[in-house]
Amino acid sequence: MAVKNGNDYMVWVAAPATTPSFALMAGQQNLTFETSQQTADASSKTSGTVAIKLPTLREITIGVDFVADLPDAAGYTVVETAHKTQSRVLVQVRKDGATGSAPDDVIFQAEMWATNLSVNPGLNAALAGSVQFVLAATPTTDLTLA
Repeated sequence: MAVKNGNDYMVWVAAPATTPSFALMAGQQNLTFETSQQTADASSKTSGTVAIKLPTLREITIGVDFVADLPDAAGYTVVETAHKTQSRVLVQVRKDGATGSAPDDVIFQAEMWATNLSVNPGLNAALAGSVQFVLAATPTTDLTLA
């Protein structure tokens, strides 16, 4: 079994365009890639007292914790603008960190909404924050993280 280093997985963003220009979102710390499956009830009168479920829609959420590394016009500013204007942002997860090159290192890509943006200007601390992305369209690339 090969152990993977979490530092190798980083989020790149771009404003939607005919030819998008992806940039690394600077100052990344933690990346959370979460998938969940909704279910539908498939129980019947003959299934007794147990609920039988069928998988239905799959949800994908990406969370990024960061320390603001500003100015970051092609990264953080794209995300902040998308959040403020309720517009989509193109999100990629690349498996070779800051040097990851498209398309070889792209393991996930989709148009997403930046639904939660939190910034914490703490006392005697680096300006930190987090952003959460949810799907706006079907992913164009959706490979395993391993």
